[in-house]
Amino acid sequence: MRTASARTALKQLSETNNELGRFVMNEQEFKGQWKILRGKVREQWGKLTDDDVEIIDGRSEQLIGLLQKRYGIMQEEAEKRLQKFLQGQSPDRENRKAA
Repeated sequence: MRTASARTALKQLSETNNELGRFVMNEQEFKGQWKILRGKVREQWGKLTDDDVEIIDGRSEQLIGLLQKRYGIMQEEAEKRLQKFLQGQSPDRENRKAA
């Protein structure tokens, strides 16, 4: 059930942000960028262990589940936090930093 919900949340975010001209990752992009994101995920959510990061292995549903467990939050809140985090990883944001 959580897997479908995580995919649905990422899809809805992607559709909404595409309409607004914002960058967002879909599930496949998230998995593809995992090696880059994993360190940033550990910085963002310090309660996640190295083992947790290995378990996540680029699967957003795993990350959402572990955020719920480690931070004692509901699924919807974990999805919101992930969405906000991913929005902060946009290429435009990186280009603005470099300028």
